[in-house]
Formats: sequence, structure tokens, C-alpha cells
Amino acid sequence: MEGVYTFGDFRLETRSRRLSRGDQTVPIGDRALDILLLLIRTPGETVKRADIVAEVWGASQISDGALRFQINELRSALKSDGARLIGTVARTGYYFSGTASFRSEPRFIESAVEGATQSAERRKRFETGAIVGRDDTIRETIDSLGPNVCFTITGPGGIGKTTVARCVARALLAEGRPDPIWLDLSNASEDEDIWPALARELGVGPGAQNVAQAALSALPKNTPLFALDCCEHVLDSVGRFISDIRRMGLATPILATSRETLRVRDERIIRLAPLGLPSANEHLDLASAGAYGALELFIRRARDMAGEYTLAETDVDAIRNIVRRLDGIPLAIELAVVHLSSFSPQDLDRLLQKDFDLVGLLPRDTPDRHQTLRNMIDWSYDRLDARDKIVLDQLSIFVGGADLDACLHVISGEGVSQNGLIESLARLVEKSLVIRECANGRALYRLLDTTRAHCLSKLRLRGEEDRVLSRLTRYLAAAIRDQTSVEGHKQTVDRWFGPACPNLANLRLAKTWAFGAGGDPPLAVELAQYAAPLLMQLSLLSECESMARDALDDREKVDAPSEVWQALSAFLGAATLATKGPTDSAKAALESGSSRAATPSSARIAALAASGLYWLWMYRGEPLRALTCAEALRPQGDADLGEDDDLVADNYAAMAHQAMGRTAAAERELRDVVDRQARVSLGRFMRIGSDPGLMSQIFLMKTLWLQGRFRSAIDLYEHIRPGLRAPEHGLYRAWALNEALVPLYCAMEDYDAARAVIDELAVSAQSQSMQIRCVAGLAAEAALETKVLGRVRSDLPRLLGTLRRNHFHLLLPWLEGIHAEARLAEGDHNACRAILMDAISFCEANQNGWWLPELSSLMGQLETRSANDAMAAAWFEKSHYLSTSQGSLALAIRNLHRVKIWSDSPLALRKKADEWGHWLSEHYHDDGDPMFWVPKD
Repeated sequence: MEGVYTFGDFRLETRSRRLSRGDQTVPIGDRALDILLLLIRTPGETVKRADIVAEVWGASQISDGALRFQINELRSALKSDGARLIGTVARTGYYFSGTASFRSEPRFIESAVEGATQSAERRKRFETGAIVGRDDTIRETIDSLGPNVCFTITGPGGIGKTTVARCVARALLAEGRPDPIWLDLSNASEDEDIWPALARELGVGPGAQNVAQAALSALPKNTPLFALDCCEHVLDSVGRFISDIRRMGLATPILATSRETLRVRDERIIRLAPLGLPSANEHLDLASAGAYGALELFIRRARDMAGEYTLAETDVDAIRNIVRRLDGIPLAIELAVVHLSSFSPQDLDRLLQKDFDLVGLLPRDTPDRHQTLRNMIDWSYDRLDARDKIVLDQLSIFVGGADLDACLHVISGEGVSQNGLIESLARLVEKSLVIRECANGRALYRLLDTTRAHCLSKLRLRGEEDRVLSRLTRYLAAAIRDQTSVEGHKQTVDRWFGPACPNLANLRLAKTWAFGAGGDPPLAVELAQYAAPLLMQLSLLSECESMARDALDDREKVDAPSEVWQALSAFLGAATLATKGPTDSAKAALESGSSRAATPSSARIAALAASGLYWLWMYRGEPLRALTCAEALRPQGDADLGEDDDLVADNYAAMAHQAMGRTAAAERELRDVVDRQARVSLGRFMRIGSDPGLMSQIFLMKTLWLQGRFRSAIDLYEHIRPGLRAPEHGLYRAWALNEALVPLYCAMEDYDAARAVIDELAVSAQSQSMQIRCVAGLAAEAALETKVLGRVRSDLPRLLGTLRRNHFHLLLPWLEGIHAEARLAEGDHNACRAILMDAISFCEANQNGWWLPELSSLMGQLETRSANDAMAAAWFEKSHYLSTSQGSLALAIRNLHRVKIWSDSPLALRKKADEWGHWLSEHYHDDGDPMFWVPKD
């Protein structure tokens, strides 16, 4: 019950815990006051020592010295009456010997207000703005607090450690618990003891002989939490302090914040991660941005700046870039937002790209270490020893992260041995300056982008950047040279596309430096020699082209074996073929690479270039020439026959047969190839990806739909679709979409599906910088609209002309057929005839026969409109002969339909059409596609 005790001229108010004498407040510690309250309740009765300790300290291991100290403090507070009022029973306990009266009413408003004011002042330190993304952490921490628990909230500077600790303390207050003890140690010196700081917090005067004992005695009973903020620079002192209070039997939970763990017994670690971030290219608006913690914080703080800047939908992309560049670190985001008073989000995004330091525009009471990004990082950096600084600065050379092997090869310097580097990495991880992650069984080390920019600037100032970049380039060249083929090794592919060196981001960095103004031309050519085949196999065709071309441009500066230049020419030609099409420059480069010499390595490179020439002739719509290249790849004797070599030639020959129109034979050959599953050594042929067998299945898919087995073709596509979506199979994906799926869905008259495929092709081609595929996609889009509307879209002739000028004839017969059919629908018979005759002539001259039956059937349809019955019948008969002999039954059905709808067809042709129909009924492969399927006019 709350009220007032009076004894003599003393007055003790229990609600406000105020002891006064006359009009003066008597200074007294919380422990001493608790003892007085305990004794005064039962005046004259002895209270045992153990009972006092249990009631006041809540522990059993408090020494007799601590109790005597508090008794002396109590007697001192009571001045000359102390010895009389507080009696001692030797070896037993203490009692209150005075006479006290207690009055429960009225409540003393003045004292209550005074106490509330003091409490409010103390609690201001726990105030924070609305926080984002930490609710679960705060709740789990509160729920886990208990006797003897020690939590350490750790993470990089600015991650929100202090804010989370304040929220935990504030939540305890909201539950009605007593005030937590909060010690801000940011200004403590490295060897400073913690006890004086606690004594000052508790109001203990500086004259106490035993500061620790005085502070412990003044500690309020039932204190719910010790919060120790900013411990990373006083770890030894904090460790001793925690050991002391546990040894004294104090079980109060401890919550510490530190960029480094305390490494004390039974420590529980809470590692704060950056706030959630969107992907680099994710499309967002202000409404959906709140799903990511970093964006939500930025937007909330920006809206708090009402009158200084108003966010618009057009700002979202810039805000996304800003929070990603700031690693989702809350303090960095707060620093960025206050700059909206001077810059737009777009301006701020551009400034941050130039390593702009976010200067101190936060409130003036913000600690110096939080006033700028540079201060935030230097708070930890300046406390590192020389070796750790060398390691951290050189680690900043890596884009993203690096595995341990990369670190051991690239990071070097005075005093940095291998063991020393490993020790420094461990310490830097412990200090939250380096982030350690695990992927595929590897430990990866990376810096946050903010830390990386800071350390990289220090590396540049010391003039060490070029030396470290040279070591990085040499390491990458050796790593690529020594690796196994990516073919059949998906894990190797994933590593190159992954976040840590050796990976593509660091390869691009090394390439830029090596070929740059301050680079190293011989080292650049060495890198290109090994990297060009890798980039080709990863389907990074524009990068392969650039790498090979830059190296060849340095030919006059670098003395390298002729085989190096021969190989680079071959890869330049192959990459140009994929990006720009089978142009004359691609052909010249491949022919340069195919020149044979006496050395085995030169012969191997010549075979590699011949593989590229095979694809050039396939792109040009000349499969007979491609077949010649395929046969040239076949070993010339048993001595040269490798396990895979004959299979590669069979694979290429089967694909050439499909383009020539040998549909049924190609299906058998392709199935055989797929079953045999070739695995070819790196650089042996122009192969791409971890599973080159996908290309054979794309051609197999094409043979299936030409046979009219549409469902089987689509099922096969769905089977290989996951593999095609892998980044290293970008070229294969373009082939499947453009050369197989678009004409397949158009044949099925599923135009919505065809449009979706064309849209996917556009995205894929652009992401891979395949310019010729972008044009092919636009041509397919124009052809689809032409087919649906029955009239020629205005840009279709221009797009077809671009494909012809670049010799890109892969799908031209199909596109020209649609173009001609639309001209016929428009009544322009002359234009239709010219288009068809040119296409037929090209196909016949180059034995490009896969679409020749359809072109012939369209000529028959044209002649029916021109009332030339004999010629019409001849073309229809030719189409039937070609399609059935090839096994392209889908085209035979289309041709039969055109004959059936010709109402005035000659009697002889109608009889033949009946025979064709019977034959097709017997030979059609029914796999769920109806025989009666025919295209609509």
C-alpha cells in the first residue's frame, strides 16, 4: 500500500520513494531506501540478513560486505539518528528501533509529479522514430530476456543496433516495468572501467571509496535490463564488467550493442541484416515499394519532410537505386533522405554513383560517428591495425565478394602472409566490416557497397589500385585456364554467374582495367585467350565479341604465338555470328581462324573455327555447305577418333538434314544423338552452355511439328524449357523461340501464344545484345500481325530486307511465305509471284528444303487465283511430293486443304487429292492432334 511513514522529523513517501527531513530531500540510494522500507514495516522486529538480501537484491550470493555497506549508507542518510534508528543483532540481522506512523491518504500530488518528471526525463533516451523491418527481432528479444541472459546486437555501423536496443527498453517500460539501466559507452576510453559510468547513471557521488560496491548498492531493485550501448571499442572493459556483476550474483539481463561480439560466456548473438531490398530491375510503384523494408523507410522519412520534398511515382526507380547502393543500411538511408531538401532522388542517385559522401544534415544531437557515411565507417576503420587495413582495402578491389582462394591469390602486402590474411579476414568478419556468406560449400567474403567505396578510395590514394588489379587479372586468367569445361558442369556455370570472385563481375572489371589506358596489353591478351571461350560457353556473346576484338586490336603491341591470334579470330567470328548475324565480317574472322598449320593446337583451333563456319552456313540458309563443314569435323582415322568427336559430326549432320527438308531422317538421327549425350572438351567446338544437347532437342522439336505432331513438339519444349531459361543457354533459348515456337504456334493458329513467344524473344535478345535476333523478333511480330489481319504491315518488307542484307536466312522462307500470302489476299498477284519465286529459287539453289513444300503450295494457290489450272495442279503435286518424301506431313495436310477448297480444280487433281488423303490417313502419326486439322483461310 502506498502512503507516508513519519518518524521523528523524517518523512518517507513510498509512492515517490522520497525521504525528506523538514523541507529538505535526503539523498539516499535505492538499495538503502529498500532496506529502510523493509525494516520500517515491522518496527522492533529483527529481519534476518538472508531475508534482507533476498528481498532487496533478489539474489542469495551477495556478500556480507555489500549488506554492511548499504546499512552504513542508510545510517549516514539518517545522520545522527542513524545509529539509534537502525539497530544490529550480532550475526543475525537488523531492525528499526524508532516509532513510525503510517498514513495511506491523501496521496501527495506534489511528490508524485516530481517523481514522474524525473522518470520522464530518464525515459527520453529510449525514444525513437517509427522503425521499419525490426518488429520480429524486438519481440523475440523481449520474449527471451530472463535471468543471467546476455544478448549482443551486432552488425555493421548504421544497421540499427542502438535503435533496436532502445525499442526493447521502451517496450519493457510500456509493460509497466521499472526503468532499464542505459549506459552509452561511445565516449568511453578503451581502458576505461564501466563501474564509474554505472555509478554516474545511478547518481552515486564521486567520493565513494568502492565505486563498484556503491553502484551495485544504488541499483534499483527489480531492474529489468542492463543496456550497454556502443561496446566495440571497450570490449575488455565490458567483459570484465559483465563478469563482475555475475560473480556478485546479479542476474539482471544484459543487452549490449556492438559492431563486434563481446565473446563473453553464454553470449547470445543477434545479427542485424540490412533492410529488405528489391532486385536491380524490379518494376515498382510507391504502393508496392513498401513490401521492401529499405524502400519503406526511405518513403516514410521522405513523407515526414512535408513541405521540403513530395515524392512522385517517377521517383521510385531512383529511390530503388539509392537504397540498393546504400546496402539497405537504415542510417545511410536516413542520411540520404535529409538530402531531399537539396536534391531530387534522381540527382542523389547520380551523386552516389560518384561516391558522394552523405554529409551531416541529421539533428545536431546525432553522434559524430553517425553524421556522415565516412564517419560511420571510420569509427571502425581507424581502430584497425595496419595489416587489417591492408586486407580490408585490397578486399575492396573485388566487385561483390571473393572466395578464400581468390583472397589468397589477390591480397598481398607487407606482413600479410597466408596465415596473417586468414586471421585478418576472421577479425574483419567479427568486427562486421566484412560480410561472410556461404554458397555451395564455399565461404564468401564481401564488403557492403558503402564500405567498399570508402576503402577503394583509400587504395587509390595510396596508388595501389593498379597493382592489386594486376594480381586480380592474373588470378582470373589462371582460374579460367585451369578449370574444367563448363559443359556438363552446372555448378561451374553457377559459380561464374554467382556473387563472388572468380565470377563474371570481377572478370569484367579485370577486362576493363587490362585493356584500359593504364592496363597491361600482354596480360590483357592472356586474359582474352582464356576468357573468350568461357564467355562463348556462357552464352555471353557480345562480351565474347568485345573481348576477342579488343585483344586482336592489340596485336601490334603484344608478341604472342600465332595460335593465340588464330583462336581469338575464331571466337570473334563465332560471337559476331550470334550477335550481328552471318555477316561478311563474321565469315572473314571464322575463315581466318580456320587456317590449318602443322601444330596440333593450330589444327584444334581450325576445327573449332570450322564448327563456327558450320553455324554460319546454317544461319545463311545454306545447309548443304553446313553439312560439308560437319563432315570435315569427323576424325580422319581411328588414331584421331576421340570418344565424342564422331558424335559431334553426327549431331551437326542431323541438324543440317532437318534444314534441308529431310524431316523423317533428321528425327531418327537427332533422337540417336540425344540418347548418346555428347560431352565435349572446353574450346573443342563452338558449343554453348552446361547442356549443349539442348540444341539437338530444339531441332527435334522442329521436326516433330513439321510432321504434324504438335502436341509432342510442345511437350518436348516444356521438358527442355527449364534448361533453356538458364543464363548460359541464352542463344539456345533464342533459337527455340524464334525458329521453332513462333512458326509452330502460328501453324496451330494459336496467335496469342505466338505473341507471348515473340515478347519473350525480344526480352531475351535484348538482354544478350543479340542485335540480329532483335530484328528477327520484330520481323516475326510484323509477320504475325500480317497473317492475322490478312494485309501486309508496313514495316515487314523493310525488316525482311534487313535480314537478307545480313544473310540471316534461318526463318526467311517462313516469313516470305506469310508476306506472299498477304500480297495474294490483297490482290497483288505480281508481288506475290515475285516473292515466292525468289524464295523458291533461293531454297532450291541451297537445298534449304524444309519450307519448300509450303512455298510450292502457295504458288499453286496463286495460280488458282490466276486461272492457270495446269500450273496450279503442277505446283500442288510438287508440294505433295516434297512434303511426303520429307516426312513433313503437317505441310502435306496444308497442301491438301488448299486443293480441297479449290472448287474448280481439274478432275484429275481431285482424284489425286483423294489418294493423298487416304495415304495421309494411313501414315499420319496421331499423338493427340486430330487428322482433320486444317488451317483456316
